[in-house]
Amino acid sequence: MTTLAPNQKVEIEKVVSERRQLYPSYIVDVGEETVTLAAPLTHGRFVFFAPGETLRLYAGTTVFGCAVVGREFVPHPLLIVTRPEVLGKMQRRSFIRLEVSLPVTVRVLDVKEGVPPQVREEVKTVTVDLSAGGVLLAFPHELARDTWVELDLFLAAEKLTLRGRVRRVARAAGRGGPARLGVEFVEPHPRQQDKIVKFIFERQRELRQKGLL
Repeated sequence: MTTLAPNQKVEIEKVVSERRQLYPSYIVDVGEETVTLAAPLTHGRFVFFAPGETLRLYAGTTVFGCAVVGREFVPHPLLIVTRPEVLGKMQRRSFIRLEVSLPVTVRVLDVKEGVPPQVREEVKTVTVDLSAGGVLLAFPHELARDTWVELDLFLAAEKLTLRGRVRRVARAAGRGGPARLGVEFVEPHPRQQDKIVKFIFERQRELRQKGLL
């Protein structure tokens, strides 16, 4: 998605900030030179940015850059920004991680050239954290780095099946004890990444509303 349209949901990030924070918003109007956004609301208060401040907008898997040019307060709090420019796909957004425990089924694969992948082991476990680019898993034992795995990841009532490779292994406390595996998704479908990003932002929004983020 490289275009913006009225009523489209976006996330706003201030580029220069001591603490990274994303604010949920939506597009009110798209003009030739500017875009009007609903002023984001957090902890029951509207958030405004000063004219001249540089922002990033996240829409789907696309990252846009823009600058604040004005604000309106009547009849509704609005933020007016320059026409956003596309910065790229899944840039830093791939690395937005959410600490969350979700059920996941892990199939450890034996992958050999010219032969269909064979399932060596299947384990039902939980996630430790999640991003659009990968997942950290609790696992009963260590796996070698670069091991291929297939995951059934359960987001609320939906199951996503993804393949990935083990890129990081946290050493077990004792030999044969539990481990944590960092898995990088390999060629995930953009629609799957969209669903993960949406899940993360919705969960972050819930945490912000509860004052936990």
